[in-house]
Amino acid sequence: IRCYSINSCLNNYQWSSNEQQPEVDKHDSIEAIFDQLLDHIQDQNEKSIIHQLLIKYRKIFDTSIHSIAKISAPPMIKTGLNLPIHSRVYRTDPIKQQHISTIIDAMLKSGQIQKSDSSWSSPVILVKKRWNL
Repeated sequence: IRCYSINSCLNNYQWSSNEQQPEVDKHDSIEAIFDQLLDHIQDQNEKSIIHQLLIKYRKIFDTSIHSIAKISAPPMIKTGLNLPIHSRVYRTDPIKQQHISTIIDAMLKSGQIQKSDSSWSSPVILVKKRWNL
């Protein structure tokens, strides 16, 4: 059983040459999405201002790469005097297990999670998105 916890490190992740980097056309595709979202706005001046703001802060909307929020305090969940909850691992087929491992490895590399030895545990559940992405 492998345990992982959310990492509170405040490092900036840089893609190495052997990792999958965001595609070059991601910039174009996110702009196309912004254009579609702004289609209903009639006032061209207002549309332009909002579009410029969306482009300026596009990293906020980019979900193609993992990112870490910069926080001043590590995340904490107050559990009081409650005993740790330990849930058993669910069986998964080899294809799903490979997918889970890939996601966990990417999160480890990006610094989003770190290995943990904790008496608290919860199984990973894969949920298929409605739009099959």
